Amino acid sequence: MTDFSDVVVVSSEEESDSKLAGSERSNSEAAGPFKRLNVLLRAGHNDPRMLLVRLFGIEESSLPNDPLQLWGLLLTLLAEPTPRRRLRRINTLDKVIELLNTCKSILVVTGAGISVSCGIPDFRSRDGVYARLSKDYPDLSSPQAMFDMAYFVQNPSPFFKFAKVSFFFIDTLS
Repeated sequence: MTDFSDVVVVSSEEESDSKLAGSERSNSEAAGPFKRLNVLLRAGHNDPRMLLVRLFGIEESSLPNDPLQLWGLLLTLLAEPTPRRRLRRINTLDKVIELLNTCKSILVVTGAGISVSCGIPDFRSRDGVYARLSKDYPDLSSPQAMFDMAYFVQNPSPFFKFAKVSFFFIDTLS
């Protein structure tokens, strides 16, 4: 098993930067959508159609009639990650520069705002990165799971396969 003891995680989960301790995903993180749904149910909101319309602004006429599909859609939407809390310790440009100057290796993971014209492969097309990952790694619960630290520690291959086609490496061994 690969040793990740020197990985520094800058995370909003904790207020301080810390060494990566353990590879288990917390139960509360994995159960997030179920916890959110449980809060709604305990508050008396037990109509998934009403929740989808009021919480997410979905047009009622576009919703399926099957209650199981409604509950599935609701859980899917509740599973979306909540916005990251701002880090108290890194709150100015100078702090970011300091962090960049003190780190040996920096990995930046970007979202959909990066253009395919920059040489980054397309993610969601029929033969994009996600389609290839789902073929090559059927145990990957979703394509985004390759960025999940718990999955990465268990099996880093999908991430490195993605990185190989996405990043331009310079051979520094010669």
